[in-house]
Amino acid sequence: IHRGDQIHLGSIGRLTWQKDYELLLYVFAKVRKIIDKKIYLTIVGIGPMYDELQHLIKELELKKYVYLAGHVKRRDIPTFLSTLDIYIQSSVSEGSPLTIKEAMASALPILSTDVGGIPEMIINGETGILVSHGNEDEFVTSLVELINMNISRRNKIGQNAQEYAIGKFSIET
Repeated sequence: IHRGDQIHLGSIGRLTWQKDYELLLYVFAKVRKIIDKKIYLTIVGIGPMYDELQHLIKELELKKYVYLAGHVKRRDIPTFLSTLDIYIQSSVSEGSPLTIKEAMASALPILSTDVGGIPEMIINGETGILVSHGNEDEFVTSLVELINMNISRRNKIGQNAQEYAIGKFSIET
């Protein structure tokens, strides 16, 4: 259920340094202090940085707002994505992530770092928002902008992403 006063952010990936979930947690903590909506973040995945990320969540006082969901079966990914308002990718490096394609197919607006093949997948401002990796201020500003955006505009970005994904990444294509 999508309510105007609550925003659910999500990301899917292995809990490794390449995904830079530390950056995402710092950005999330800053955004929580700026906006007046209740925001929540769920990260799906397992990996070697689980304990480190749990410690950072506690340190940043985010235990009520951030959930490390662990492993989710492939068949349950569409259900998880359907609970989100915004999909976030904070990676240091990527190829052409399936998770972004899945989020696009789910009509989610995407906020992502502009690394690897991601700029070839997301049209900045149309199917999502791209930020420079490592630019925490730009990430914060862009996330606040996306959260505070008129809901029909945000939904339009998600619809654009879905249409783009169908045209570029579908099995038929």
